[in-house]
Amino acid sequence: MSDDSKTPDLFSHGSSPSPDEVKPDEDLFSEQTATHHSQGPRGSKPSQPTVVNSGSELGRAGSHASSIPTELGRFHHIEVVKSGGFGVVCRAQDSQGGRVVALKFPRPEKLRDQSDLKMFIDEANRAMELDHPGIVKTYAVEESEGLLAIVQQFIDGSDLRSEQANLSNHQLIASLVAKIAEALSYAHRRGIYHRDLKPANILIDKQGNPYIADFGLAMHEREQLFLPKQRCGTPHYMPPEQVAGLTRRLDGRSDIWSLGVILYELLTKRRPFQGNNEQEIYD
Repeated sequence: MSDDSKTPDLFSHGSSPSPDEVKPDEDLFSEQTATHHSQGPRGSKPSQPTVVNSGSELGRAGSHASSIPTELGRFHHIEVVKSGGFGVVCRAQDSQGGRVVALKFPRPEKLRDQSDLKMFIDEANRAMELDHPGIVKTYAVEESEGLLAIVQQFIDGSDLRSEQANLSNHQLIASLVAKIAEALSYAHRRGIYHRDLKPANILIDKQGNPYIADFGLAMHEREQLFLPKQRCGTPHYMPPEQVAGLTRRLDGRSDIWSLGVILYELLTKRRPFQGNNEQEIYD
């Protein structure tokens, strides 16, 4: 499959989310752990942290949507496009790179201490290891005027959660899922497992091309043995080993399970595992 392949006319825009979604306002971000570094545009090597203005207090690193300025350091014309439980996503013009980017700001209450700060930055660290046309690119972690943000590729479109009700052609569904599977395979070959693959974390551009986003719960195989037993993810899409919290048993097959659930949902317009609460879904 070529990098520039398209899936035209998959969706009509402006649809509402599926009524069967677990949470009507799912978090935009998830918490994580790792080191702080940044990366330039596609193909460049990771470098030292890109910090516009260091020395701010941790308490100011997060931000609510109402407190996001329209100008911040090298970023101009900042506009909030989405707000969720963990943070705020903005569209902005990057004067240094001369491109439109997405800025992810965490909410203040999500960065209570240095451990939380490390967990937030981890999403950027893992995503910066990946360079694939089907994965949202992460360029840097930036700090300016006391605000911390992850700088990413801006996808002009929607997400699969919002658009899935409009997708009915089975051949096009197969093509879309195949592209997602190809991007997943790329991440797995580099030892990274997403752990939270679901329609809300798959962005769709206006040409119908999918992009895997939100590596907040992602895990690298090199750290797998050191992670505690934990249950994390979105209930309807979690494989049995993830439900059981068996972190050391997770691998690429866990993401494939989640993708299979997504495929089933796209084809049947219902989820394979139903329940009024988490426990019923797990049972």
